[in-house]
Amino acid sequence: MDAWGTDSTSAGLRESSDSWGADANQVNAALPQRAGASLFAHPDAFYRALVDAAVDAIIVIDAKGVIQLFSGSAERLFGYAAAEVLGRNVSVLMPEPMAHEHDGYVQAFIRSRQPHVIGRGRNVVGLKKNGDTFPMHLSVGHVAQGEDHAFVGICHDLTDYHEALMMIAHEKARFRDVVQNQKELIVRLDPDFRITFANASFHHTLALDEGAAHGTYFFEGALGETQGHQQELRALFDSDAPERVFLKIRMRQGSAHKSVEWFFKRTETDAYGPELQGFGIDVSDRDRAIDESNYVKSHDRLTGLHNRQGLKRAFSSVRHTNGQWAVVYLDCNRFDLFNHRYGLRHGDAFLCVLADALKAHVTEHHAGVCGRLSDDDFIAVIPFAEKVDLDRSLESLIQDVGAPKSIEAGPVFSPSLSVGVSVYPDHGSDLDELMHRAGAALRYGKAQSETVMFYSDMIGQRASRAMDIEQGLKAALIEHGLDIFVQPKVDLKTGRCVGFESLLRWGFQGEPVSPAEFIPVAEMSNLGRLLDRYVLEAVANGIARIRRVLPDYDLPVAVNITAGHFSEQNLKTFIQHVLEDRGLDARLLEVEITEGVVINITEQINRNLLGLQAMGIHISIDDFGTGYSSLSYLKKLPVNALKIDKSFIDDISHQNGLKLVEAIVSISQAMNLQVIAEGVESQGQVDLLLAMGCQVGQGYHFSRPFPIDQIPAYLARQA
Repeated sequence: MDAWGTDSTSAGLRESSDSWGADANQVNAALPQRAGASLFAHPDAFYRALVDAAVDAIIVIDAKGVIQLFSGSAERLFGYAAAEVLGRNVSVLMPEPMAHEHDGYVQAFIRSRQPHVIGRGRNVVGLKKNGDTFPMHLSVGHVAQGEDHAFVGICHDLTDYHEALMMIAHEKARFRDVVQNQKELIVRLDPDFRITFANASFHHTLALDEGAAHGTYFFEGALGETQGHQQELRALFDSDAPERVFLKIRMRQGSAHKSVEWFFKRTETDAYGPELQGFGIDVSDRDRAIDESNYVKSHDRLTGLHNRQGLKRAFSSVRHTNGQWAVVYLDCNRFDLFNHRYGLRHGDAFLCVLADALKAHVTEHHAGVCGRLSDDDFIAVIPFAEKVDLDRSLESLIQDVGAPKSIEAGPVFSPSLSVGVSVYPDHGSDLDELMHRAGAALRYGKAQSETVMFYSDMIGQRASRAMDIEQGLKAALIEHGLDIFVQPKVDLKTGRCVGFESLLRWGFQGEPVSPAEFIPVAEMSNLGRLLDRYVLEAVANGIARIRRVLPDYDLPVAVNITAGHFSEQNLKTFIQHVLEDRGLDARLLEVEITEGVVINITEQINRNLLGLQAMGIHISIDDFGTGYSSLSYLKKLPVNALKIDKSFIDDISHQNGLKLVEAIVSISQAMNLQVIAEGVESQGQVDLLLAMGCQVGQGYHFSRPFPIDQIPAYLARQA
């Protein structure tokens, strides 16, 4: 019966015990029912009943292949009645070509007695009466008596089994398709960490040809140190507990790499034994976004240098490499002039050039870090061994960064630098503290006109004092703790008062604080605008009170307005509201501006000056001669008066000082500007000023400052 066989391995399915129970009833029904009869009394009937009761089909053929027995199960399996096939060749139950060749196989066995199917089982194909084929498992036995041969075939229907196999295969294929099409990377590793399976995403993500990963060493594609990862996975292999391992591995992708977060668990497979199932997620884009976010957080957007946060992080990583570090705070002096003249676009471009020069110097000459804090404020943190080495480094740094710089389609500009220096660890261990102290040294150095200034305890005390003053000023502005004093301006010829200058007085911590101390602090801490507005409102309130006592009062009170405030667009509107709210004529207020306004004149400042003049407010230049301005600036400004600084009046008794004041008075008169001498302290100075044509004076010779509410009493004494 080799014609029925195939080379496939036997894998028959068997019915449950319940089926066998049902067939036993059929056996009992077929046997003679006689009391006390032995089960084996009628062996022919007994064996026939057994054959018919068998679940699997039983077929007996002779040496010629002719069917001699066809069980009831065979009838049901093949669709033939026994009478239809008895006496016919068994090939009727076989599809071609096995049916045609069957008899030859039987005869060959009888001659050679070499079994191919006999005593074994094979999966073969059967042919039903209706022409349908079906899978079945065939077991063949051989019986011989003399020259007679009989072959018993037991046929088990494999249709349900094959359908189950096909369903399983379909589900496996479907599962494999799902796995292959997963976005996640999926691998299986054997105990040697070789890949037994890798899905399409694994190959695609790591730029591998399809199937190329199979059999390769998993960590061959990993970058960096992997020993720790291997130990964790080995422990997972060796553990019976249902543990899991999470790893982040940089995987090679051609010449680049991918960051993959892996989750591994142990699994058992029939084919390979214990394996590790790995699920990976490509987090390269996420990591890149995090890196970019961290870069933005730690770097200055304009120049690409470190910002404050980046400087702290960078310094923390290199601090241990050297014993001493200098924190160098660089400021580009008067950079606002560059912006005013050439515009912000060129200003930004110049800052980038300056930053590049700083970075190039620090990178080339020092294993340090550098950054930009704000505007034109830069930081360099450089290592040094001895103070003399640091001095040379600072000189070289200032020379390189301060060299003439040019920008595309723009001017050549030579930056003037001021530098403050603090030293780690002498002046602190925290970079914020060190930068703060370097900044304090910078500000003190600028006040002393020094290019380089090292931090000292004295500077620290002054900085602490400035901070205390700043906080005190903020409280005083809220609590109206600042007092308005005035000093008369007097006609030198008649001695009559022609107006007043308002002066701010403040008592802090039980002691008076000089305006020379708290005004610069206010301007550095951006309190200048608030201070100006406080004085404007307080002076207007004082004038309103005076007019309630002296309705005919008409002497103007001058208020000094800082350069920064004069650049504000709404300054004129604010002053107008202050006067209108109190019903005051604009001629009762004068405005004094510093030389900073004169030097940094902009269109907005000019509009404010013209607007105030149009209201009837006189404009004076205060402390003339102490800055960098010249008389040529006066031609460009809509001003009414010029106040000669006290330092010039002090020298008026000397020939050079006298000639200088005479020149200022002469040119001012030629430009129709009123001249006011500040700090007049003697009658001799009055006489000299009168002789050269100066009209108005102000100083202790005429009166010390007094509270604004005492103006009526002062005028009464003058009368």
